[in-house]
Amino acid sequence: MTFLIFFIIAIIVWAVNLVFLKFLKTLGTKDQQGKIQVRWSAQSKPTIGGISFFIGFLVLLVVALITQGNPGGLLPLLLAAVVAFIAGLLDDAFNTNPLQKFMFQLVCAVILIGGGYVINLDNQLFSIVVSALWIVGLMNSINMLDNMDGISTIASMGVFLGLYFIAPESMSGYLAGGMVFILVGFLMVNWHPSKVFMGDSGSQLLGLLLAALSIAVWWNHDALISGNDGVRWIGAVTLFFVPLCDSTLVSINRLRHGQSPFVGGRDHSTHNLSYLSISDGKIALIYSAWSLLMTYLAVRLLITSVDGFWKWEGLTLVLLLSIFISFFQISRRNLNQRKFEYGTNGKR
Repeated sequence: MTFLIFFIIAIIVWAVNLVFLKFLKTLGTKDQQGKIQVRWSAQSKPTIGGISFFIGFLVLLVVALITQGNPGGLLPLLLAAVVAFIAGLLDDAFNTNPLQKFMFQLVCAVILIGGGYVINLDNQLFSIVVSALWIVGLMNSINMLDNMDGISTIASMGVFLGLYFIAPESMSGYLAGGMVFILVGFLMVNWHPSKVFMGDSGSQLLGLLLAALSIAVWWNHDALISGNDGVRWIGAVTLFFVPLCDSTLVSINRLRHGQSPFVGGRDHSTHNLSYLSISDGKIALIYSAWSLLMTYLAVRLLITSVDGFWKWEGLTLVLLLSIFISFFQISRRNLNQRKFEYGTNGKR
């Protein structure tokens, strides 16, 4: 019954995008010329994905309240989601500056933390600071990864899937499972060649939900709290490695060249693969496999009882470092070959 409900929500999300494409062809395309310069697509497309996410999320919340019964923590999650969605809509329409975007993200973090979405660590102040960094950081990471057809959608699906597998019976796990199907519905129009972009309204909302649900399901999961801290930390990095790897790579490279990490550019991990003559469709498949691998490893870390750091945890850490170093070397090679340049916000 649960999966039937999720499937119906996926159909609703897909249908919403089709309706918008048919009747509102210019929605979200206003003032897109600046964004076209840093998007991989050469075409201006409606940034309506976030609207379908928000509608799907509201339907999912109503269904969750009816079927799950326990609404604990849903009000602050809904309020923060509304702020993230509106902030994204404003950015899609008016290209708000990074400081304004950051302030909205900070408001989201305050709402969630005030509503109990706090990573439980030994020190209360440290817990609040880490929680705020986690929420704001993920909102930015998902936003930065939204640079090629389907990539942010695929990466987010992998994380939500992992969260659902960890705690399918909990309210947060239920919402994570529903979000997987919401993204499946959107992927029908976002797979290369896409018909729509998710826009900042979509990426900000996704980042917010990923942060909140991961705090409830992963960071504060009973098995992880009472278990090895290495599992909790390395597992979290593993589960979110696809967006974290990209945002870290871009930030390091841009800061080394005196560029702002928060200004769009064509120097992301996806772009660097494209410079190797890999097609956009194949890159999406690579990211699909990568995301599923990270989900499997993160869940395996949780369910496998292994004594000693240098076993599953150590092997996973070596793999993550190897992937990151590989992407870093590819980016340096492409930069040296002038596949992209800094000094012009990363544009070729």
